Amino acid sequence: MRQIQDEEYKEVERRIMEQQLKANEEQKTQKEAAEQAEATRKAKEEEAARKEEEKEMKKAESLSRLPEEPAEGAADAVLFMFRLPDGNRLERRFRNTDKVQVKL
Repeated sequence: MRQIQDEEYKEVERRIMEQQLKANEEQKTQKEAAEQAEATRKAKEEEAARKEEEKEMKKAESLSRLPEEPAEGAADAVLFMFRLPDGNRLERRFRNTDKVQVKL
């Protein structure tokens, strides 16, 4: 009788150990999946930030190549107004002698 109880006890212990191992493996898998998702999210954020930075640098470089805007009321100045698709307007003055195309 004692031997049967010992065997049953060992069987229960074995099942508990198996359940704990299985639970640990599931936790590890979930943790790895979460870490991978976080790494992917960070990579996407870094890529978006890099692209935004490139865009800003390109914009700044293009603006630096534009000729200097003449003062308001200058005799040789022409005012251009651009209406954007979103309804906003941009204004910029150019000299009469400025070329229409500036390499940006």
